[in-house]
Amino acid sequence: ATPHGRTWWATLGAERVGISRDAYCALVLRAEVTNNVEIRTIEKDVHRTFADRPEFRWLEARLRRVLRSYALRNTYCQGMSFIAAMLLQHLPEESAFCCLAIIVEDFLPPGYFTEELQGVYMDQHIAFDVFLPHRLPRLAAHFKALEVPTTLIGVRWFLCLFCADIEPSATAQLW
Repeated sequence: ATPHGRTWWATLGAERVGISRDAYCALVLRAEVTNNVEIRTIEKDVHRTFADRPEFRWLEARLRRVLRSYALRNTYCQGMSFIAAMLLQHLPEESAFCCLAIIVEDFLPPGYFTEELQGVYMDQHIAFDVFLPHRLPRLAAHFKALEVPTTLIGVRWFLCLFCADIEPSATAQLW
């Protein structure tokens, strides 16, 4: 694991997931023979995750295993693939799975990765409708004058935890 990965593991308390190597391998094997809507979505998303970045291509098999296994544990929602890929760049596969579980299940507000995306919309609202006018009033006024719907910007940022739109090295430091 890289220094970023070790820091994330410790800060998130990812050991709380409490999954053994054998249990993770069993989940991976079960995921390999599962075929449902989430699994088919994952197959599409794996190839779209950082598609313009060759340095992420070597992660595809590991990314697929982590996402498919996590979908069996809980759920899958677009956006998770970027988070998992970022974790996999800094952590071994099983550790990345545990960190993804803690991020989705404990760290983020409830409703982040649901069909309604309530948690994402809440964070986006707080950032752009509450804090932006307070901290950067000219930028907020500019967005308002241009009638820019902040959901066009904010939802993707929050859903992917900034991974999809910020350089991976900068995202690693941000996290």
